[in-house]
Amino acid sequence: MDFKGFIEKLKAQGADLTTLKIETKVVGAEGRSRAIRTSIDLVDGDIVNEVHADFLGGDLEQLRTFHSEQVAKAEGIVRARIEMLTAAFGKLGQLLTDSDDDEPTP
Repeated sequence: MDFKGFIEKLKAQGADLTTLKIETKVVGAEGRSRAIRTSIDLVDGDIVNEVHADFLGGDLEQLRTFHSEQVAKAEGIVRARIEMLTAAFGKLGQLLTDSDDDEPTP
């Protein structure tokens, strides 16, 4: 995804730029759902985990491991996006500086 597409996607979704949320949810036949949720505050670094008791053992324990893997992947995605934004803002700053240099001095 390029920078412009990334920005458009953020605008379209009204994304919260300060919190990363990861959710692993299991929905049963009767519509009852159980979930593990992780929220990471990207400014303060606070991490909050919410785990339904059913994930602590039994058949759903494997999904807890899956969720942990998803959190690790998400952290990598955030790191890559920050690098992309840093590079894009650097280029933008350079373009703005270059355009200022091109204007005639009164």
